[in-house]
Amino acid sequence: MALAVMFGLQLLRVLFAGLVFYIRESLGASSFVPGAYALVLFLGAFLALPLARLLGVRGALTIAAAGTGAARLAEQVVPWPAVDVGLTTAGVLAFLWFVPLYAARLRGRGASGGQAFAMGLVLGIAMDTAIKGAFSTLDMSWQPGPASLLLVSFLVGAYGFLAHRVLAEDRPATEGEGGRLRWAPLAALGPLLFLELLLFQNIGQQTALMGWDQPLVFLWLMVGNVLGLFAAAAVLARHVHGGRLAVAGLAGLLALLVVGERSGVAAALVAMFGGVAMAMAAASVGASVGQGVGADPRTPAPGAGRGTAPAVVASGVGMLVLLVATFLYYVNYELDLPGGASTVPPIVAAALILCTAAALPVLCREGPAPALGLPVASASLVLLLIPAGYWTYWREAAPSEEAAFPIRVVSYNLHQGFDQDGYLAIRDLAGAVEDQEAGIVALQEVSRGWLIDGTFDMLPWLSRELDMPYVWAPAADSVWGNAVLSRYPIAESSVHPMPNNADIPMDRSYLTAVIPVGDSGPLTVLATHLHHREEEGHLRAPQITALVDAWGGRERTVLLGDLNAEPGDPEMLPLEEAGMVDVFPASPEYDGGGYTFTSWDPRRRIDYIWTSEDLRPTDFTLFGGTASDHLGVAVTLDKWPGDK
Repeated sequence: MALAVMFGLQLLRVLFAGLVFYIRESLGASSFVPGAYALVLFLGAFLALPLARLLGVRGALTIAAAGTGAARLAEQVVPWPAVDVGLTTAGVLAFLWFVPLYAARLRGRGASGGQAFAMGLVLGIAMDTAIKGAFSTLDMSWQPGPASLLLVSFLVGAYGFLAHRVLAEDRPATEGEGGRLRWAPLAALGPLLFLELLLFQNIGQQTALMGWDQPLVFLWLMVGNVLGLFAAAAVLARHVHGGRLAVAGLAGLLALLVVGERSGVAAALVAMFGGVAMAMAAASVGASVGQGVGADPRTPAPGAGRGTAPAVVASGVGMLVLLVATFLYYVNYELDLPGGASTVPPIVAAALILCTAAALPVLCREGPAPALGLPVASASLVLLLIPAGYWTYWREAAPSEEAAFPIRVVSYNLHQGFDQDGYLAIRDLAGAVEDQEAGIVALQEVSRGWLIDGTFDMLPWLSRELDMPYVWAPAADSVWGNAVLSRYPIAESSVHPMPNNADIPMDRSYLTAVIPVGDSGPLTVLATHLHHREEEGHLRAPQITALVDAWGGRERTVLLGDLNAEPGDPEMLPLEEAGMVDVFPASPEYDGGGYTFTSWDPRRRIDYIWTSEDLRPTDFTLFGGTASDHLGVAVTLDKWPGDK
């Protein structure tokens, strides 16, 4: 169960990224096309029932287990996004079948069946976080090479061996008490996985919120997972009080989510509490599964559906909640629906509470279950050793030199790390930036844990790869925005929201960083990414005005970013009127082009470097190829001859 859950989560993340960046971005489909595709796929979860009726639960479970493992291994080998979408589709479908079929095979086996399901779920989630954290939040799917392939092959091999042993068991199931509603708690799995993926196991999200170094956040979350294992074991051992405690914990978590995001130590406490509450919810569901109603899993076709149907329906409904919640959360950044994205997690948490509460009638009639002390302690030790080992080779970037003119500066829209083909090409992006040998790099569309981007925290990864410290400027939310990387010490920095965020679906911000440049005085860096809809220049106008006001006529100032407007557009005029200089035409190398979008067919110039008049631009360059949907822009800035 644990390995199946881990593979399922990995496949889900890659699938969501493929739907967005291959189907929508590379193929040019609207947002509703990948949504419809995913809906059809998740409705396929209900096909587990006719499959079980045809082959029996054991036969159907064999296909689901084999499909999940085979898809995960094949997806690791194949580097093409189009094929990847097909493989992850098959793997996710197999996983959607696996969950209810495995629950059906455990039905009626009392406490031991419930323990196997619940602890497998909790341990699988923790293992997924452990592996993801050990690879700096970059899923192994995006890491070609023999090391990743060897690890995935080993895990799939272990999964196949364990699955064979489980499927070979020939113990008769006993009939459970109650009715079909006893399977209702299984619907909690979709809401639970959504909250875990989006928030509580999202290392990038929590790193951005807590503001701690990533290794410390990783260790903190793994400590929470270990506490969750013990909490789940306690719920399973003493169901009556444990089940009520689980529901009470979820209710408290809902209250925290309704209030909104925290930062610093408060965010750390919420993450810890949330992880433990999720584990207790999983234990409550497992206890209910262990006493579910159904026939002997060896019963042939006609009888196989009698007890399996409620499990398939409950699990399928829960997984649809996961899909719909994910869609609503991210479509808010395009459509600006009532309430916004922040309302989705509390609604999902409320659904989780209702589903978990449905397990209370079972829990209140349960006696104590066998203790799980030794297995939990052994798993906990391994889970804590992984982040401890990660800490030993972590090296945080530090300033490498003092700033001095001339200074090479770069602006680059990273397209959340995905290239023209919809592949997470973070190494190509890092290489393109490194080739410019820049001292200051402004980045846009930096994702630090979006689920549709694979929950990858791009910023610490790039910082370490380029050996450049960063300052972070959230915009749309806490984990999507802009950043500045610098080889030089940054004396101060600040983040400012744009004045008209209430009028646009995706919030914008700008970052101010001050970098001392020896005797020349400070260099002020403004970095931003303006409203993206081409036809809505009137909504960019107040954002440009805010940037001009932030500049305030200071000397030695550089503005970098994706302004989403072309030269001569009305909203761009205030920059020129205020006395700032568009360095592209001012650079001797400029040939009248400078088009930056799209990278594979450049027809628009929307990425800029503007400076105060006292800085002299040279060596203007476009770079990056198709590693992003934008070309990067770079220029060298110096003082004018004779200036001090």
